Amino acid sequence: MILLLFFIFLFLFIKRKPLKVFHILVFIQILSLFLMVISAGDTFTVSISRMFNIVYTALILTLIIYPWRHYDKINFTYVGSERKVIIVTKVLLILSVIVFFVLLFTGIWVMTNVSDINKFKYVAGERMEVLSNNFPISMRWFLFSNYLYVLSYFLIPLHFYFIGKSKFYSALCLLFSFNIVLYGLSFFSRWTLTHYILIYGIFLFLYRDSISEKYLKNIKRIFFVVVLLLSYMMYYITVSRFEMNQAAYNRVPNDSFIQNPALYSSVSYFTEWYNNSLLLLDNYSFETFNGQATFLPILKILNSYTPVSWDLDKYMELRESILTPEYYKNFAGLVANWVFDFGYILSLLSAVVYNRIIYRLRPRNNRIKLKNTLLLVLLIQLPLVSIFYSFMGGIITSLIILIPINLYLNKYK
Repeated sequence: MILLLFFIFLFLFIKRKPLKVFHILVFIQILSLFLMVISAGDTFTVSISRMFNIVYTALILTLIIYPWRHYDKINFTYVGSERKVIIVTKVLLILSVIVFFVLLFTGIWVMTNVSDINKFKYVAGERMEVLSNNFPISMRWFLFSNYLYVLSYFLIPLHFYFIGKSKFYSALCLLFSFNIVLYGLSFFSRWTLTHYILIYGIFLFLYRDSISEKYLKNIKRIFFVVVLLLSYMMYYITVSRFEMNQAAYNRVPNDSFIQNPALYSSVSYFTEWYNNSLLLLDNYSFETFNGQATFLPILKILNSYTPVSWDLDKYMELRESILTPEYYKNFAGLVANWVFDFGYILSLLSAVVYNRIIYRLRPRNNRIKLKNTLLLVLLIQLPLVSIFYSFMGGIITSLIILIPINLYLNKYK
């Protein structure tokens, strides 16, 4: 309740005309906390450690959300070389075409051939074993697509960049940005659906004044249809995973006004982070993962394709022992994940650095560099999905891929 009141104050404190990305991010926090209060209740008692963690959580979230008050609209995106942008876009699209068809086939195959969804999704090694033994196409293509689906994040700002320049490239970028969604469908996950809707919605909000009124109406209609479609897909995945699952029934509190496990799962999907986060922080013993959670994708690649040796099983055992089996697979929000990965001090420093980066990348006179939007589409995800987890591990590979892209775009001629 304390955090809810804080964000309501923050929302009212910042001038809402014009509406800014900041207000959208704060509203997400308010909505999540409000749903938590009415569905499960804030059952915590007051203690010094708990008050510290509540204040610390508010501080970290404020640091990563507050600089987005400088983002209300983008009227113009400028580049150094149009030719280079076309070349980069073509390369991204060619790779994304391959990823698109592999992930589309994978999603259809998984949904029609996997009977035990929860075992496929949650049991360690089960997914790769099922695919290795039964998947009709080479696992190399599957792994290739799993690594490179992240290219689709860059296609979202490119889609908006090309709207007034080339409807052909704009449409292709929009189509293949759906690789984000297809990736999640390949293992019955809902998070990619949420990510896609939120990211595209934020960029549509930012670019709304740079798009002709007629074209903007068409985009809004398409976006509305897509949201309905993705909402149905989320509903289908939720029902498939939780409706007939006894463990899901057991997770529903007796005093909750929601007793249907699928519906309760949908609500708790957006609310469980707060209670889990504070319970974990209350039991924090200053033992961390030493950054392994954030750099997990890179460590996996280095371990598989280089002489670098890293033990995934040892890390998973460490993660389970520190977070305990009750919480290590559940949503705990960005703050708790950062603290358990880096500790209180480094997490605070990370939030300050993020704050300064977002401030420096801000539009000037509603104009922004294209290379900045390619970075912002990644960085916006930290506050955007902070009610679920820290997504640093999800964007770390994309950040590395972005380095040569921006070096090429910055290179003279």
